[in-house]
Amino acid sequence: MASPSGGNKLIESFEYLKSAANSEKCTFPWAAEIDFLKRNKKVEFKPGLNILFGGNGSGKSTLLQMIGMSMAAVQGGRSCVTSSWLSEVFVGLGAQSPGIPCKLIHDGQPIMYFDARAKEGFIGGGFDDDFFDMGLENSLRRGSTGQLGLTRLDRMLSVLREEQEPQPQKAKQTANKKSGTPVYAKGLSRDQKKTTRKNKNIGFPESIEFKVSRNVNSYWEPRLKVVDEMMTAKIEKGPRTLLFDEPESGFSFDWQDRLWRGVFERVDPSKFQVIIATHSPFALSIPGANYIEMEPGYIGQSTTALKELIKRI
Repeated sequence: MASPSGGNKLIESFEYLKSAANSEKCTFPWAAEIDFLKRNKKVEFKPGLNILFGGNGSGKSTLLQMIGMSMAAVQGGRSCVTSSWLSEVFVGLGAQSPGIPCKLIHDGQPIMYFDARAKEGFIGGGFDDDFFDMGLENSLRRGSTGQLGLTRLDRMLSVLREEQEPQPQKAKQTANKKSGTPVYAKGLSRDQKKTTRKNKNIGFPESIEFKVSRNVNSYWEPRLKVVDEMMTAKIEKGPRTLLFDEPESGFSFDWQDRLWRGVFERVDPSKFQVIIATHSPFALSIPGANYIEMEPGYIGQSTTALKELIKRI
C-alpha cells in the first residue's frame, strides 16, 4: 500500500550486492540462496509501518539482520561500533571491502533492533557492557517465553509510546538522615546508582555510539574510515527507525492482538519508521502499511488458511 506523501525516510532503500554475497568472507553467505534476494535486488522502505511478510526460510529475518549489521545494531540492539562488530564485518577482508552484502541508503541516525533470539551482552566469547544492563537480568529471570520476550521488547515499545526517560533524582550531598544511606563520590546513593544503571538503555539513542579508540594501528585505521562512510547520512534526516524480528514470537493470540492493534497499527509515520519481519495473521490488512511480500502470493495463502481456521472454530 502507498505510504503517506512527503515523509523522509531514515532507511530509504536496501540494495543487495550479489558480488559481495559471493565472497568467501561474506558475513551472510546464505543470503545468496534466498529466492527473494534473487528476485529483488532493491527494497524500498517508507515512513510508518513496513511489514516483511513471509514464511519460515523466506529471508525476512536475514534482511533485517543485514540492515542491523550495516548500522552496527548488534550490541544490545542499538547502533554501537565495537571491536567485535569490526572484526565480524572486516575479518579476512581488505580495508575497502566490508563483508556485508548490501548497501543501505539512510539518514545517519542510529537504529534500534529487536531480535528475540539475540544473546544480549555476550559477544565473541566475552561479556560487554550490555551484559550488565540486560544480559544478567534476562539470564536470571524465571518466567515464560512470552514474559521474557515482552520484557526485552519493553524498551523499544516505550520509545513507540513516547514515554519520557525516567530521570534519577538528584542526590543530596549528605547521607539521608532517616535511612542513613551513604552518598558516593558523584553525589548518588547506592540505590540511585542502580536506578541510573537500569535506565541507561531506556529511550531512543541520540547518536551512533563508538566504543573503539580512534588511536588505532594501521590495520584498523583504514577500516574505520570505511565505517565512517557507512554511517554517514545519504539523505535528509527523517523519522526514527526501529526493527522488529518476529516480535510476537512466544505470545498468545490475545497478546499478539494487543501488540498489533495497540502499538504497531498506531505507528505515526511522521515520527517513526518501523520495519517488522513476521508471519503473524494479526499483521494482515493494516491500513497504510507497506507490505513487502517475501514469497509471491504468500499473503493470499495466509488469508485462505486463516479463513479455513475460522471455519473449523
